Amino acid sequence: HHVHRGDPLWWWQCADIKVDAPEGTPPTYQRKWAEVDYVTFESALEHRDLQAGRVNRIFVQLHNRGSQPAQDVRVLLLWTEAAAAVPDLPADFWTNFPKAPASSAWTPAGETQTIPVLSPTEPVILPWALIGAPGVDNDLCFLVVADCASDPIPAEHKVRNIKSLIQKDKRVGLKNVHVVQASARDPHWVPFSLWGDAGQNYLLRVSPTAARGWTLGVLFPKNAVAQLQASGMEPVPLTGALENALRDRIGSDIQQFDTSRLFRVSDGAQGGSLAGLTLPEGRLRIMMLFQFASPEAVGGSVSLLQEMGGEVVGGSTFVLRQEGS
Repeated sequence: HHVHRGDPLWWWQCADIKVDAPEGTPPTYQRKWAEVDYVTFESALEHRDLQAGRVNRIFVQLHNRGSQPAQDVRVLLLWTEAAAAVPDLPADFWTNFPKAPASSAWTPAGETQTIPVLSPTEPVILPWALIGAPGVDNDLCFLVVADCASDPIPAEHKVRNIKSLIQKDKRVGLKNVHVVQASARDPHWVPFSLWGDAGQNYLLRVSPTAARGWTLGVLFPKNAVAQLQASGMEPVPLTGALENALRDRIGSDIQQFDTSRLFRVSDGAQGGSLAGLTLPEGRLRIMMLFQFASPEAVGGSVSLLQEMGGEVVGGSTFVLRQEGS
């Protein structure tokens, strides 16, 4: 689950959603499709990041916490691009559930699946296959929603805000955890979104991390940096290598970003923050930098938190690894 002793736990780290993507040479999955039962899921399957142009397997584990078998459990899996505070569900989501939304920031990973009988003594694993398509980034977050006629989601729980929904209801889970495998020669840029109210001010926080020897930074569009107040983060211009890597990643879209000011975390053990952030259109696209900067670098995890009025309204966790580890 990429969780270690002392790590904070967040509501976007659902342990019951995992991705198995082909890695290595030749590219291989961790387990054969039919081998992934609930024992393998817990003991031998590690969450990976998606691979572009390949078939990625997403596994969801379903539990029955009651005393009686649950009949015809309906399970919908959705994805959206990597973000801190993720977008709300569309206005007609609950009217149409368990059908997937026709058009929204949330895209179905496949058809809604049904478990005929879910025992209270044995979890069930459901698989989906998702192909990393051109124009869709590898870093996605997944939302699972499940219910059944004998134990439906209560009407008062059917809200559109994802944080509120997860905190209200045990039938919903969000996986916003990304595995970063970087090398000293290849800076790792991640397209990232911030969603929220266009009329509010937000604070963006990089959590303290036990990872050592990494460069962590945030790059903003040109129109978003004027009012930022940095703490524990210093604005530095992109080096030629970083700029070239960014151009390779996003092409001509690099023109939208202020490459003269990468907000770099000064000390990973302390983390950093950027206050005074606004989202003029309710969404802001930024770029996250993760660079393996030292031969003695040590991996770990770091979270990017989006806060409003002292409250964490969203976040995303990144697991930092040296390529090939």
